[in-house]
Amino acid sequence: AFVPDAKQTPEWNRGAYLVNGWGHCAECHSPRNVLGGIISARRFAGGPNPEGEGWVPNITQKGLKDMSDKDIADFLKTGDMPDGDSAGGSMRRVIQNTSQLSDEDRAAMAAYLKSLPPIDGPPRPKKS
Repeated sequence: AFVPDAKQTPEWNRGAYLVNGWGHCAECHSPRNVLGGIISARRFAGGPNPEGEGWVPNITQKGLKDMSDKDIADFLKTGDMPDGDSAGGSMRRVIQNTSQLSDEDRAAMAAYLKSLPPIDGPPRPKKS
C-alpha cells in the first residue's frame, strides 16, 4: 500500500503514487538480476528491454537532466521528446494511457521523476 511521504508536497506524493503504483514505471525502466527481479539499487536506471528487444532509457536525473518538468509532462501527453524523437515500442501504449490523465496528474508524475537522484544504469551494449 502506498504511504505518502509527509516531508514531500501533495503533488510529489501524487506523482510517486502514479509512477510506482498505477504506472509501475520501474517494471520496464529498471535493470533486472539473473532471476528477473528488479535491481533495487538501479531502480529507474534503464537497461535492456524486459520484453527482449531494445533498450529502455534511464528516467532518473542521469537520463532526464536536460528535460524540464514540463518537457516530461508533455512527453507523457504526446509521446514527443523536446529533441524531436518520440516514444517507441511498448512506450507508445503507455503514452496512450498517460495522455488520458489530467494535466495535473502528468505534472505530478514529472515532479516525482525529476526528484529521483541520478543513478547509473547498466552499460548499453555497443552496436555491432
